[in-house]
Amino acid sequence: MLHVVVRCVLAAVLVAAAGAKIARPRESRDALKGLVPWLPLPVLIAVELALAAGVAAGLDAAAVAASAFALAGAAVLGRALSEGREGTPCGCFGARSKVSRLGVVRNLALAAAFLAL
Repeated sequence: MLHVVVRCVLAAVLVAAAGAKIARPRESRDALKGLVPWLPLPVLIAVELALAAGVAAGLDAAAVAASAFALAGAAVLGRALSEGREGTPCGCFGARSKVSRLGVVRNLALAAAFLAL
């Protein structure tokens, strides 16, 4: 039972991230352009929602992919930090998200949690 709850909570995190981007698409797109200019916002939202559906459905491959996705996010944030961009918009959880060390830690924790599934 706990496994199902954790799976649903982690899926909800992905849905919340996508929802925050959908709520303010222009601002989210602009924030993401600074970090990953080659990644269109609709594609990122679709990936988050697809991963959420797979994780919620209990697909191991989706959990592994979500872990890789979170690791990639940590790497992008880490690169931005190394370039001195702390505090700039990142768009991770919508337009208000900022590049920070906490964001890196959050993504690493999410990656570990998805992998534990």
